[in-house]
Amino acid sequence: MNIALLYCAPPVYNRGLNRVAKRAIDVLVELGLTIKEIDLYSANLPYYDGAEHEEAGRIIGELRNASGVIIAAATVLPSVPAMVQTLFEHLTLSKYADTMINKNCMLLVVSEAGGERACLDNLAGLLQSFKAFDSVRIGLQASDVDQIDENEEIRDVFERQLEDYFRMVRQSRRFFIPSDHPKHMIEAQTPIISEKEREALTNIEKKRKQPLSVIAKKLNLDHIDENQSKHINEISSFFTKKMTEHYQTDSTSPVYVKSLAREPHIHIAANCKQLSKSLTHYFQPQLAQGLSAVLQLQVSGTENFSGYYTINNTECAFIDGTAQNPDITILSDATVWQDVLTGKCSAQKAFMIGRLKVKGNYVLLTKFDHIFKVSG
Repeated sequence: MNIALLYCAPPVYNRGLNRVAKRAIDVLVELGLTIKEIDLYSANLPYYDGAEHEEAGRIIGELRNASGVIIAAATVLPSVPAMVQTLFEHLTLSKYADTMINKNCMLLVVSEAGGERACLDNLAGLLQSFKAFDSVRIGLQASDVDQIDENEEIRDVFERQLEDYFRMVRQSRRFFIPSDHPKHMIEAQTPIISEKEREALTNIEKKRKQPLSVIAKKLNLDHIDENQSKHINEISSFFTKKMTEHYQTDSTSPVYVKSLAREPHIHIAANCKQLSKSLTHYFQPQLAQGLSAVLQLQVSGTENFSGYYTINNTECAFIDGTAQNPDITILSDATVWQDVLTGKCSAQKAFMIGRLKVKGNYVLLTKFDHIFKVSG
């Protein structure tokens, strides 16, 4: 599965977003996903003018082909960064209408001074308007970025959110999308005047006691509520805003994202030990009800490590090291075990043709292929 990551920040003013996004990429690649990084800043999309543009088309093509989307953005004000807003405006062309439908998206926002919550809410609203899901939201202030590296508890929370996103993408999770415009509100915007009201208006106009503008105001015909007024102001502010500052790229900055002028950067799949740890994400609890077992793994060859899986009814975990009394021990070369983990060969078949050895309860080997769903 490939994920498109939209990186939305200038190289020299990313407020630590590059470090947070890099850690997120490392975790998701370890889980077995492929990440394609798109640098929206370098893409330099033109402002939307209702026409189709080649640069926008290339990026939207990547989004269309991706199983999920990550929007990683640095923000100063509690609003959506302009480069993200511009991309989504290009998405309003009818030919791109189905690009984001039912895609699971992760929002990763780093703010300068506490605007991450509002930015996350605004990004979520954009996604919902294109029928996509804001599956996971992560918001940090720039001053807290170091905590992910230094504080184990915070790092664990961060990585668990990434694991949640991995599961949602893999399962093609679906959510209800709330509507901002219920039917009764839409109808209220176009009031129907009854025959009695129409007659009263006619009589008033004939008597000319009041101008029609006053009558319309009294009847609430020109009413704009607070939310409508807010939306109008936001749209007006966006179109009147001008770029007053241009950032120069610092060649010494540790920028890891790629411009669309080159091929998208594709991360290589994880090694055998990483895949072994990630196997728990392919555990199918509904097929393991009532099962309690410990599966010891001994891998040698190009990689040398030990670990064991504990299965307790509908829960599964991988632990480094050696179990005291495993129910079954699997001894395998790293290359052979990696073939099993990637679905090139089943564990039972590898045992039958002598490519791996087993000690203990052989029946558990047949259940292994059943309760762990891996595919080539």
